[in-house]
Amino acid sequence: MKSEGSEEWDKTYPIGSIWTFSWTTDYVVTVIGHTRRGIKVSYRRPGTGHTQKAGIYQPEELVKAEKS
Repeated sequence: MKSEGSEEWDKTYPIGSIWTFSWTTDYVVTVIGHTRRGIKVSYRRPGTGHTQKAGIYQPEELVKAEKS
């Protein structure tokens, strides 16, 4: 069952799209799903060997990554 607003999130935050956090560009954030509570992402800090982590964030916390 789709949650309220998830259809809109499918268009704006498609699974596999790349983002950064609004408070830092140190992490590469990948959308991995949508939940009732927010957008499910996995994130990592490139070049540091840190493990990939995951969490649920609100749309205002994500900023579309610049194409390099």
